[in-house]
Amino acid sequence: EKSSKAKKRQEAARLEEEQREAERRQKLEQEREKLRREEELWKKQQEEKQAEWEEHAQAERLVQKEQRERLAAERQARQQQEAAERAQREQQEAERRLQERQRKQQQEEQRRLQERQRKQQQQEQRR
Repeated sequence: EKSSKAKKRQEAARLEEEQREAERRQKLEQEREKLRREEELWKKQQEEKQAEWEEHAQAERLVQKEQRERLAAERQARQQQEAAERAQREQQEAERRLQERQRKQQQEEQRRLQERQRKQQQQEQRR
């Protein structure tokens, strides 16, 4: 009877130990699963952040490209405007020089005509 009780106690102790061991293993497995989920979540968040940074960088590059293109277009328009203004000034200067030359030619022709007329009058007066 004592030996039967001892065996039962031993068996109960062994079952209790197995139960504790099973609970410990289950807890470890739950902890591992929790860590695995946390790691997956962390990785997903990192990927999302990376994608967000990439998107931001892409947008920034696009803004800079548009800015460079706008500045280039403005510079080209300014250069064309300056070239047009320069061409207009050169045209006006050429016209002014031409008018000046024509005016001098007319003055010279007028002077020669007057000189000829003066000489003719002198010759007529001598007669």
